[in-house]
Amino acid sequence: AGGGEITVTDVQSYAGYALHVGTVKKGSVSVGDKVTCRVDYARRRKIAPNHSMTHVLNYALNKVLKQGSVDQKGSLVDDAKLRFDFTAKGALSTKQLQEVEDMCRAQIAEKRAVDAQVIPLKEAMSINGLRAVFGESYPDPVRVLSIGNSIGDMVKDPESDAWGSASLELCGGTHVSNTEEAEAFTLIQEEAVAKGVRRITAFTGDLAKGTLKRGAELEARFAQVEKLPASELDGVTTELRKEVDRSDVSCVLKASLRERLDGLVKKYMDEKKAQASKIINQEIEEAKKAVQAAVEEGGKSHAIVQAKVGTDGKMLKSVVQALGKEAPGAALMVVSEEGGKGVAQAVVPKELHDRIKANEWLKAALDAVCLPLPRSSPWARRHFFFFF
Repeated sequence: AGGGEITVTDVQSYAGYALHVGTVKKGSVSVGDKVTCRVDYARRRKIAPNHSMTHVLNYALNKVLKQGSVDQKGSLVDDAKLRFDFTAKGALSTKQLQEVEDMCRAQIAEKRAVDAQVIPLKEAMSINGLRAVFGESYPDPVRVLSIGNSIGDMVKDPESDAWGSASLELCGGTHVSNTEEAEAFTLIQEEAVAKGVRRITAFTGDLAKGTLKRGAELEARFAQVEKLPASELDGVTTELRKEVDRSDVSCVLKASLRERLDGLVKKYMDEKKAQASKIINQEIEEAKKAVQAAVEEGGKSHAIVQAKVGTDGKMLKSVVQALGKEAPGAALMVVSEEGGKGVAQAVVPKELHDRIKANEWLKAALDAVCLPLPRSSPWARRHFFFFF
């Protein structure tokens, strides 16, 4: 009478009645009004594949994690995603997730027929391979749903081992008629929700195809980066990691790409170490000549050497150690500068401690370049890190 319209968000069974829960979106509704129920078939077409693939996911998890080790602890299917909670001793490995995802995709590619029939509860429970939610109360008769096998054939031969080749559950929900209607499948996330309980979130249909497209684009980007020389990877791997982290691609692909990223980082670090070693060796040879000229030829008890190792303290230390072996009785100071910053390290042998100590020598030298000079001097703007 009021021309009201209610959007139903949930339906529950109470005392033999179907209780509809919703919100009045238009007009008004009063007790005694007659209503017409209409199904939102456009939305249902998106929910159905998510529901059917939840069954396939349950089956795949039991196959990968071994039959009987997985119990359903909850699920959610809507028009955007499917979510499945299950028992597990720990997180699934990348290999296990890959096997689960591959199995689900294979059942879509196989175009398996989905069969649903209402049969006596006793008959249903006698079928080999049937999975039911522990603690759930089922009606009698009950609706049985099989993905890939005929329920009629199962009723005729309930003990056959053949029924273990497909998903078989008790379910009253909406489903597709064939797995090909799901079109695509992608595992998006696997996480813990409670002790001993894991959760998997997945996409089907257009959302899954979107993740596959973005995944292919990421893989193409990786293929380009992997062709770069190691010396050009600095900074590239950081940006690539950010791209992977914020992408909504398969969690299996993400894990694989992160492993490839680790390989790229190692490639860069190995090259950096090799270049550093080359630079150190060159600088050591040059520094040795300077020390030789000051100590051996000039008769001095000390030498101050400039090395071109940037501000890398470890590289500087390597130069100092090599020079210490070259002239063990001499006081040595090695400095290096880059980009307005510098590093310095000094070593003074014990026999010269009565004249000066390394820390005193460094302080005197660095005070001269860092403090007394006017701010207009370029040296006044330079910062030094020093080592004793």
